[in-house]
Amino acid sequence: MKTNKVYRVSTASLPTQNTLLKAQIKINKRSVKKAIEFIKQLFSSDIPSKNIFFDKLGGSFRREPEPDMDLKKFIELLEKNKSKIDTIGLQIGNPDPHKIVFVASFEDEQSTIRFAWLNCVYNSPNLQVINHIFKGVFGKDLS
Repeated sequence: MKTNKVYRVSTASLPTQNTLLKAQIKINKRSVKKAIEFIKQLFSSDIPSKNIFFDKLGGSFRREPEPDMDLKKFIELLEKNKSKIDTIGLQIGNPDPHKIVFVASFEDEQSTIRFAWLNCVYNSPNLQVINHIFKGVFGKDLS
């Protein structure tokens, strides 16, 4: 059962050169408006070498790329289907210690599950950008 809270689990504070945060942060349904704002700011941020892509899971068991999808279309569909949000979350150095991964997913009217992904190298400068966005939207640090 999902809770209606923004919550986070961490094992460290924000990183220095010697310590890195490891966390899985779930942003839940109650905060859809803030989550959408976070998505918009994160995807338009100046994180170097970020990789953004969209895919879907329809009638098969394999996700398929959605080359015609962009952030604006994804947000419009997400807002129309906000009662069917599956996941909005960040994985920071966990399970992959070298990556930060963001994913948002929901089910649309045709029972297609749509995904938006952003991943980047896990380092202190990238984490600081993400923390700045997170704090600006949610009023809290990632740690």
